[in-house]
Amino acid sequence: MLRTGVYSCASEILTDLTIKNKLKILYLCAGAVLTLFLALKGYDIRPDSYEYIHHFIYRPPAYPLFLDLYSLVFGADYLFFVSLTQIATIMAAAYWCASELKSKFSLPAWQAAPLFAVFIMPLFATHIMDGGIGNAILTEAFAYSVFLVYWGLLARADSSERALVLLTAISATVTLLRPQLVFLWPVTVATVWLYGRKRLAKTAIIFLVCLAASSAGERLYHLSINDIFAKTSVVPQHMAGKLLYFANEDALSRLPQSEREPALAVYRVMAGKKLLAANYPGAGQAIENAADFNDICWGSMADTYFERYCPAGEENAGCYLMLTNFSSRLVYSLAPQFGGKVLKAGIAAMFDAANWLTLLFCAGFAAAVFVIKNRQLAVLFALAAVMLFANCAMAEILSDGVSRFYIYTTSVELELIILTAGMAFSRFRARRK
Repeated sequence: MLRTGVYSCASEILTDLTIKNKLKILYLCAGAVLTLFLALKGYDIRPDSYEYIHHFIYRPPAYPLFLDLYSLVFGADYLFFVSLTQIATIMAAAYWCASELKSKFSLPAWQAAPLFAVFIMPLFATHIMDGGIGNAILTEAFAYSVFLVYWGLLARADSSERALVLLTAISATVTLLRPQLVFLWPVTVATVWLYGRKRLAKTAIIFLVCLAASSAGERLYHLSINDIFAKTSVVPQHMAGKLLYFANEDALSRLPQSEREPALAVYRVMAGKKLLAANYPGAGQAIENAADFNDICWGSMADTYFERYCPAGEENAGCYLMLTNFSSRLVYSLAPQFGGKVLKAGIAAMFDAANWLTLLFCAGFAAAVFVIKNRQLAVLFALAAVMLFANCAMAEILSDGVSRFYIYTTSVELELIILTAGMAFSRFRARRK
């Protein structure tokens, strides 16, 4: 009797619910099950995880501080709760972004499901993009969640001043979490130019104030943790490594005294490992793979420099700052002669990074303009194209192009392709009727 009453009550509740609310419950249940399933797989310690846990000076402050907070609250098992929170945050951001796009383009309920599925793909290992970011003790999980929020706001920027202000603030402060996301800057500039020209001065002030505050915050963080008021990055080291890859001993011997000796020492170590463009018949090509790039920047450059000038190594903030300053001077000295080769190799690598998804994206862009003729969708495609180019340039020219750098733009490519296909299908059905 009691069981019959419970079933009857549940049936009445479900009957009274609208389709919209039923879908919300479905998403909530599916998200909760997937979050628990992924979290129970355990957290994943990657090579870079140690640097965030121990506050290395070349890592931005937001994620290490988050890890400290969870360590304080949850004790020895805190990394499990970190991965649980990361997965749940991605689920929530994916649902919100899919809902914003559904509302923006007045999509039927069934079209929101594949958008949600695309947005949570980086949680799983697939051949399309790097996966497992929710379990990894890295910045990618929260950076990707912030990116999804940014993308959802971008869809609303044409009709909402608040969305425009928020995405401007996000793009200015996101370097506190993951510096790679500066590829959002040109997208923000283009969006403000399209939709916020009347409020250009106000938007620029918001961006500059947020940028100054984030820079000051990062410097104060390093002052409190590492006793150095500085904002550091691995970019000078990466660029110096790429320039040395194309350099030659004659050019290095003409460098100023302060740069010549360490540069020649690093160069000779690279030559011994055959990590120079001149060691290969196809000299002038990009560095072969991420492992070689890592060996150049760390196994050759950093280790050689620390061994000679600062044995405390990269764990010492002062030593790393010395390496950064040396790398910056080296870039300034070598860029006029070898910067063109680095740029040429980077552009070649960008073309190599193009694949079947790039072709589908271009086809979707053309369909949005000439078939569906939806201006809002076409603008989103254009902004996504700016984003794709900026991220690819950063990944291939300034870094080593590892696959997880592309999770942001790959998800946007897939989302826009699916969105275009769904709208084209709806348009076709409407004509048939």
